[in-house]
This record gives sequence, C-alpha cells and structure tokens, in this order.
Amino acid sequence: MRRLPDFQRPTAPDVARYTATPVADRTASAPTQFGETQRLVEGLPIETQWWQSLGSSTLDGLINEAFHVSPTLASISANLRQAQELLAAQAGSTQYPQVDVALGSQRQQMSPSSQGLSGDARQFSLYNASVGVHYNLDLAGGNRRALEALAARADYRRFELNAARPALA
Repeated sequence: MRRLPDFQRPTAPDVARYTATPVADRTASAPTQFGETQRLVEGLPIETQWWQSLGSSTLDGLINEAFHVSPTLASISANLRQAQELLAAQAGSTQYPQVDVALGSQRQQMSPSSQGLSGDARQFSLYNASVGVHYNLDLAGGNRRALEALAARADYRRFELNAARPALA
C-alpha cells in the first residue's frame, strides 16, 4: 500500500504562457514551395503518437523500428523495472511481518559401551519444528520515508520512459 507523504505541495505558479510577450497567431509567408502563412492554435491537444496523423506507413514503420531497437529505451525500461522491483522488495521486507518455518529430523544411534555400559546399541529419532516471526517496527518513520523515496524514484523512471519515446520519435 502506497502512502502519500505528509508534507504540503507548493501551489503552482499562476502563469498562462512560457514567453514574456504573446506569440503571433500567424506566421509570415515565404516565397518557397509550401511557404504559405501558417496559423498557430494555442492549447490544441496533440496526440501522443503524432506521426500517425501524417498518414505515412513508412514513417510509422521507421518510428516503430526505432522504438524496438533503441538502446536508450531498453536502458530506461530496465531502470524502470529495477526501480519497481526495489520498491516491491523494500515494501515486502518492511511493511509485513517476516515468518520463518523450519522442520528437521535426525536419526541417531548410541552405543552404551561408549559410556562404559553393557547392552545393545540403541537407535532413536529426533524431530524438530520451529516457527519464527519478526517485524521491523517503524517508530520514527524511517522505513516509510525510504519507501516514499523508492516510490518517487520509480515514478521518475516511468516519467523518464514516457518522455524518451516522444523525444526519440
């Protein structure tokens, strides 16, 4: 179970654009092929796989191939899996009690002559069973903070992968 940190998130800045002055809504025309005036639309949603809207199967194939053979995406995906596994391992070892169960048996033979006694050798069986339960108490919240840090690292790796695909495209 993922817990949210108990600190307060700062408020987002109140800005409408990234530039100091408004951007023109049209471009200038150029005396070249396809040099007509272009209209800029602010706030228009862009598809994640924007290249598919161009309708070029060759471009689609090239970008899909780039996704499959990219060592950068493979590395980032591996980093994401590693961060997720580290989070799962740490959560499993700190949030839940650990239980150890052991069973054992031994067969022993004892000769009374080794103790200076007379008689036949004796055999006996010894059976052991044990259960151990331990839990790591988190009185100061260190384990919870460590889990939050690992969850943030996994989120960062996921965002990094989500950003790498459009950058590669």
